[in-house]
Amino acid sequence: MVTSFSSVAEASSLCILSRLIAVIALLIFSTRVRAEEPPQLGSSIQVAVVGLRNDKGHLTCSLFNDPKAFPRGEEFREAHSPIHGDAGLCIFEGIPAGKYAVVVYHDANANGHFDQNAFGMPLEGYGFSRNAAPLFDAPKFAAASFDYDGQFLFTEINIRY
Repeated sequence: MVTSFSSVAEASSLCILSRLIAVIALLIFSTRVRAEEPPQLGSSIQVAVVGLRNDKGHLTCSLFNDPKAFPRGEEFREAHSPIHGDAGLCIFEGIPAGKYAVVVYHDANANGHFDQNAFGMPLEGYGFSRNAAPLFDAPKFAAASFDYDGQFLFTEINIRY
């Protein structure tokens, strides 16, 4: 089936709508999985990761609060998420106010590692908060960091392959 769009705006609106539906489905799913707990909005950072190639493996999300450790050192917190459709949702609860940055990767083979080839090029999808773009290497903490007021924060990261 071939669909034609009368304008770029129409195609862009459809893309935004499909992502919104994926994020809503994730929120509903995460509530069902954790049905014994009421949804926690206070003191949490929720990271929706969109654009995944498949549902294999899981997402690994690392939260950093130290610019020196970002992006490959010791993270402040780590979260994992199943993948449904082309998205996943990582939730960090009980996070104090501060400046943070997030690194995510699609651990498609569920081996617990971010796989790279012999030249250090990624073999699995990855992304950074604020959708900071890598240029020859991972972005700096300043490019990916955000201020968190200690309440509720929802953000979206587009995965890169």
